[in-house]
Amino acid sequence: MALKTPGNLLAQLLLTTALLFVAFIVQASPKIENWQTENGARVYFVAAPELPMVDIQIVFDAGSARDGDKPGVASLMNGLLEEGAGTLSADEIAERFEDVGANFSSNSLRDMSIVTLRSLTDPPLLEQALDTFALVLTKPIFPQEAFDRERQRTLIALRAERESPEDIAEKAFYKAIYGNHPYASPVLGTEASVTALKREEGLKTRLEGTTKKVKELEAKI
Repeated sequence: MALKTPGNLLAQLLLTTALLFVAFIVQASPKIENWQTENGARVYFVAAPELPMVDIQIVFDAGSARDGDKPGVASLMNGLLEEGAGTLSADEIAERFEDVGANFSSNSLRDMSIVTLRSLTDPPLLEQALDTFALVLTKPIFPQEAFDRERQRTLIALRAERESPEDIAEKAFYKAIYGNHPYASPVLGTEASVTALKREEGLKTRLEGTTKKVKELEAKI
């Protein structure tokens, strides 16, 4: 019979702990339900009733790789979603979210644009958050003043990238890997493309990028 040395005992203890941890992770993994809508969008749903909160993320097939001859347009227009929708101003949209403790955010990447909402599940609070969320997504007005301001902010960011070794290296990397493929296009665009961009062009591109192009909807409740 083999002797149980301190080293063997420690190894057995570590192995037992690791197996218990793996078993706990497997049991704790949330159940993910998924289905596909009639227009092809994939839906992923996770029930988490232990928290009185809902997280919603909608992914659009409208990242910088779809910018075409207008590099930076997806990022710029995505940054304007909260600047006015329907009859609401930017301040009113912000107040409606803040009044119910909800958080809205948007982001544009190379292969997708993302909008997210986090809200409490209390019905009156959730209803106002969802109503505002839907309005921002379906009836954004992209005011000219806000467009000009966002374009200037983007130009400032692009000029700052000239002085950033990390940003310079990233652009060189993507260019070397993807060449003339749309993935090589910078998410923010170029100073020339952003300067030349007009609001009307942005509106057209935004409409084309979001109509019938919802890739995924993820919800955790």
